[in-house]
Amino acid sequence: MVGVNKNTMCSYENDVRQPSYEILVRLATIYRVSTDYLLGCESKRTVDVSGLTPKEIQTITELVASMTEKNKKLEGL
Repeated sequence: MVGVNKNTMCSYENDVRQPSYEILVRLATIYRVSTDYLLGCESKRTVDVSGLTPKEIQTITELVASMTEKNKKLEGL
């Protein structure tokens, strides 16, 4: 999918090599994240909700808020 062989991908994963700009953009597209996120410059993640109904988007928003609150409580223990 990315256009590199398995050994090259392993080199990226093990921080032996860095992907080119073109490969970085392909990875961001495949994983639906920004290149900043892949580079560790941004910790915020987004979810593609295109194609969902307003009710479905609301349900996902509520689920994320609920999980975030639960995790905050667990961290406080």
